[in-house]
Amino acid sequence: TLKVELHYTLDIDPKSIWLTVTPSAIAKSSIVYVQELGDFIAHSNYYTKRNNLPSYLILYTMSGEGILEYNGQKTHVLPSDVFWIDCMNPQHYYTSSNAGSWRAVWVHFFGASSKAFYDLFLLQNNGENKMPLAPDNNIAASLYSLISLYHSGERSLTADVHAAGLLTNIMVECVSASNSQLIYSGIPES
Repeated sequence: TLKVELHYTLDIDPKSIWLTVTPSAIAKSSIVYVQELGDFIAHSNYYTKRNNLPSYLILYTMSGEGILEYNGQKTHVLPSDVFWIDCMNPQHYYTSSNAGSWRAVWVHFFGASSKAFYDLFLLQNNGENKMPLAPDNNIAASLYSLISLYHSGERSLTADVHAAGLLTNIMVECVSASNSQLIYSGIPES
């Protein structure tokens, strides 16, 4: 197995939330499951640089601006933007010096169907990991529902199954929104 490489500066506001989840063995073997999640109010020195982590990350920007360096591209991540990355690949994301702060809700997850949905997202989004969303999207609300589910401290198969439903909704919304992007931009669906 590859060793996870991780470097970071956790320059976040004390009001930020960071939860680590230990899913049940049955959840890990059969459904998509949460590994960790949070709502970060990141200040100017915040960054994460990592690779070789068996995880997917969906991050939604609430305010401010972040920068994602991934697959040889440097992308500005603005409010209502979402990015979805495979954390086995080298990634570097951080607060943009343009903004000085970056508020984002995010989830690390893995397991059944996550790779299939990720591949569909990339296919529908022209291989891009970042996508702007319509202001009326449900991704932030679903991420906050996941945070509330685990913030209470509940750790059970029922919680894991409920989380799998929320994660699936988030993945479906990302894939659907990426498909709409193609329709709106005049690119025919294949």
